[in-house]
Amino acid sequence: RRHTRSGPQSRGLGDVYKRQSLEHLWFLWYLLIFVTVGPLIVTVFSRVFSWSSPDKVDGLGKALVRFNVLAFVLALVTLPALIHARGFVGWSLANPIGFSGAFPDFLLQYYADEPFYLCYFLAGWWFFRLKDSLPELARYWLWNFVLGIAGFAASQALSDAYAMQHDMPHYQWIRLGSFALYGLGTAYSTFGFLGFFQRFLNRPTKIGRYIADTALWIYLAHLPLIPYLLWWFEPWRSAWWASSIAGMVIVTGVTLVVFELVVRPTPLVYVFGPASPRRRAADKS
Repeated sequence: RRHTRSGPQSRGLGDVYKRQSLEHLWFLWYLLIFVTVGPLIVTVFSRVFSWSSPDKVDGLGKALVRFNVLAFVLALVTLPALIHARGFVGWSLANPIGFSGAFPDFLLQYYADEPFYLCYFLAGWWFFRLKDSLPELARYWLWNFVLGIAGFAASQALSDAYAMQHDMPHYQWIRLGSFALYGLGTAYSTFGFLGFFQRFLNRPTKIGRYIADTALWIYLAHLPLIPYLLWWFEPWRSAWWASSIAGMVIVTGVTLVVFELVVRPTPLVYVFGPASPRRRAADKS
């Protein structure tokens, strides 16, 4: 039928853009917010606790790393934010809420999971100040992985068994315990990954540098290709994990080819490519 300005099927440019959701770019949008508010939070914190010098705070962090209890502290600190970000079903963190945020609504939209991710952003920022203590994590990487997996497993077992039994005795305490275990699983898994990389991959290699240089491009370019690949795999009726692995391998290969043919030879490399020599020198210092 003919489209008219007043007809029900007419759509303006604003409506077209409004249908576009953040999807996998929710992470970058959250990161922009955290980079903006993070310095303000740190400034207020330093003013309120002016009695404590940065050296004392960093010394506390190094002690927590040395005794492998920083993950435990992080899990306790983030517990209120984790409960605030809970999903509709079960006792765990919901899928990223910003994933379905539509333009331009998400610009002024508050998402309940933002405080939880902000806590980890600030913890990572602080940990960057403690980077001399990162090798300590290599000593406990396997232990942290075991604790992380155990925390997740126990949390999900409690959630599956009791989340819908609202009238059972001590329901709130079991619920709180499940969230606490989920938080412990998250924190210890995070430190397990950090320790694993420190233990086995913390050395300069050409492959490692290439992956680091192209990671942003792969992240931004992979999603438009994934739906077509999944549609292509569907007639084969393969297992979801097999389709996922094959899709990741193929998409990574395609995006790397495009990077070499389109991004690297053009000015786009300054946006999507490796860091400039000046920035690398600053990072080393």
